[in-house]
Amino acid sequence: MSSISRALVKRKSSEETQPTGSRVTRVKLFDGPEAKARFEKAFKERNCSPAREINLDFFYKEEFRCFEMFKFNGWEPFLSLKETVCPQLIREFYSNLSFDPDTLESTILIRGRPAVLSRDFLSEVLQVPNHGLCPDLAGDIITETYSKGEYIKELVGKESSVCHVSMLIEDNRILFHIIDQVVMPRLNKANDPNNAELFVMWYLSRYLKVNLPHINLSHMKHICQSSHELVDGMVITRIAKYIKAGLSQYEGKGKAKKRSPSVRKSARLTKGKGKPSEKTVVLSDLEEEEASSHTEKDTPPPF
Repeated sequence: MSSISRALVKRKSSEETQPTGSRVTRVKLFDGPEAKARFEKAFKERNCSPAREINLDFFYKEEFRCFEMFKFNGWEPFLSLKETVCPQLIREFYSNLSFDPDTLESTILIRGRPAVLSRDFLSEVLQVPNHGLCPDLAGDIITETYSKGEYIKELVGKESSVCHVSMLIEDNRILFHIIDQVVMPRLNKANDPNNAELFVMWYLSRYLKVNLPHINLSHMKHICQSSHELVDGMVITRIAKYIKAGLSQYEGKGKAKKRSPSVRKSARLTKGKGKPSEKTVVLSDLEEEEASSHTEKDTPPPF
């Protein structure tokens, strides 16, 4: 996995800048006083998790089976997203979300441009299918054919109540990291698979259809109801562009430069060898995060 950091990298955030000049056009940022209050109370100072940009060509070249699963589900356009991440836009977006408990839909407002956030809408924006299983990601998932315990045993080769990412083979580890850091991002570091992620991994590995817009909406709702870092920055930028919301105030003058892949050399592998050569083995971001995840104990979110 030494090359993974070159194929799955964090997108650079572009902090918003105020427009210069004597005249500034005012636009409606919040969908009413309740949204404004949510922004001030819950989202104004909330951190935004950096988005992950995926080099699909790399993963196909390395013949990771999990990417054939994503292709089968039609998720390639979503995994290929390369958009500027605007933290202030993300905070305002989440402040305006107010989900209908029955339909899992929400009205949104981005710089005065309204829309209804739904599975059909996200399917059109992200160019991914709006079909397949729509799992309830809030708790344990049990079906007639799926057993969490049996699947963990399949993954790690023995009976266990938990599944540590370090015990997964390379292909399953990549599958998990994509789900954990891109599809349903939780924390800005590696985690062990939780109930929802294990179920999605199991479903994908059987080449069954999973409804990605439903997962996106469910995860956004979960983020709204938790104190976790705000996620899906590239999705939000894509939504803003789709409804033709002006983003110049967030992006400043010109577009943010793309961030080159961050590669950190392992002290363990280079120690005592002087300057590393071009062939020096590199420890990827993902592998370093895995190592740190087993030394820092965190209480996992419910989904």
